Amino acid sequence: MIEPNILLTYNLLTNIINHKNWNVEIKNSSFSKTCVARVWNGNGQRCKNKSVYLEFCGIHNSFKVNGKYVINGIVHGRRYKKKEIKYFIKQVWEKNGRVDEPFIAKNKNGDILWKGDVPFFFKEKIKTKKKTKKKKLFEFMNIKKKEKTNVGTKQINKFPKSVKSKLIENLIDEKYKLSKKNIKTKNSLKLWWSNSHKIVIIDVNTKARFQVALEKINGKKGFNLYQKNKQCVGKALPWIDKDNLIPEEFKHKNIVQEPNMFGLPLYIYKLNTNSQIYHDLPKKTYWKYRYDSNNQFLKITNEIMEQF
Repeated sequence: MIEPNILLTYNLLTNIINHKNWNVEIKNSSFSKTCVARVWNGNGQRCKNKSVYLEFCGIHNSFKVNGKYVINGIVHGRRYKKKEIKYFIKQVWEKNGRVDEPFIAKNKNGDILWKGDVPFFFKEKIKTKKKTKKKKLFEFMNIKKKEKTNVGTKQINKFPKSVKSKLIENLIDEKYKLSKKNIKTKNSLKLWWSNSHKIVIIDVNTKARFQVALEKINGKKGFNLYQKNKQCVGKALPWIDKDNLIPEEFKHKNIVQEPNMFGLPLYIYKLNTNSQIYHDLPKKTYWKYRYDSNNQFLKITNEIMEQF
């Protein structure tokens, strides 16, 4: 038996094709609905485009999934509790799911990696909504639990009104100062990051990329590698030919030199083991050049990209 909705759609299309009646109203048809795909905007709103393929718009119905963060159908760079979950998609809408069904992330074999009402990467929906400033202040002024004040840890409500008022005022001042300090720290980090000499480390196999800033190690040759919040993630150390495998013409004091700018040392970029929470690079060591012993020259690896 043919479903009523399918029969209605078939009859409408037949009417349009055979009779060229372009004014046929299809308000009750599924073609007039809005696309049910969830869009990337931080809180998972519904796509505003009209559906042209029963449920999805032309963009979300597409099978051309590869692009930014999607390689060979695998979605990269999306994390849940600092852990990346890589999942497989066949159509564009599967990247963020649909608003009328739970979000399911699967691997290429169809095994479920994650399932929930909304995608794991929409933090605002998963976490409890943050309280408004007004509500926070109201709760703060009516505090009943123990708080650390300038006179020690006390229950504020046990004090007389005059003293309690002063304690609350001090707490508000301390909270305001702490807030200003946090803002100042964030601004200084942004300024430091924008003015830093940076490189991008690239894994040529997985295409994973990680941008880091370089800062000179005090009293030593080499650089510390920092991510954007100034967490040290590794070191760049001079490439010393310990095994004496590279001809002298490529070295100065046993340190391998930039082939096009002799006098500029080359470095080995080593990442810390615990730095993996900040990037998806599979290896611990990366090089700008490698020595080709067969052809006896330094071959560029495309693993290090300078940024100025």
